[in-house]
Amino acid sequence: RMTVVEGPNILTLKKSHRKIFKSRNKGGKIVQVDISSLEPRIALAIAGKSAPHDIYDHVKKNVLSDEVSRADAKVAVLSCIYGSNAWSLSKRLPEGIDSHKVLSSVKSYFNIHKLKRVLETELDNTGNIKNLYGRPIFSSDSLVNHYLQSTGVDVSFEVFREILSKMNESGSEYFPIYVIHDAIVLDVSESAAADLEKITKDGIWVQKLKCSFPVKIESIKE
Repeated sequence: RMTVVEGPNILTLKKSHRKIFKSRNKGGKIVQVDISSLEPRIALAIAGKSAPHDIYDHVKKNVLSDEVSRADAKVAVLSCIYGSNAWSLSKRLPEGIDSHKVLSSVKSYFNIHKLKRVLETELDNTGNIKNLYGRPIFSSDSLVNHYLQSTGVDVSFEVFREILSKMNESGSEYFPIYVIHDAIVLDVSESAAADLEKITKDGIWVQKLKCSFPVKIESIKE
């Protein structure tokens, strides 16, 4: 994932402290554009499945049969993506929920076992794995986790590049401040804020995965 080579370590700045930024535009504001459910959406695309707008609610209803809350379903999905085991998951789920069953169901839905086998074969044959964009990953453990997070960085760049390209085409008055993993923070004028809403309202298409990635826009400071 991204690291800061030099300059302010913006990646570890508390969210509440982001209000230190001030718009250079009269009537402008600082906004953060987040990609919704980045890694889970990538995993589903790789598995050949279409991703609903709210992945966690979908998993809650259609994979876990409404036996857990949406919040618990989100914990289960992220545990699956990031390689947590059933014991770790059990500590974060309500008492009485079978964490083994939950994790198994989620892994099956996201086809994690198949992806893991593919990556293990690639590692055995070449000595390393590559993310979806061909970026080499020199790791022999947590292959699925590293693969999805690394791919997520490149998907994020593709989404941000498309947003900024369309902002340029519309003549929007904006200035990118920084990227923080799956989010980009922009200083936008009043009209640019409206342009941004229009550009992102239906999500951003990523050709590599042939699916759209929804984003949410949050105002940090007006």
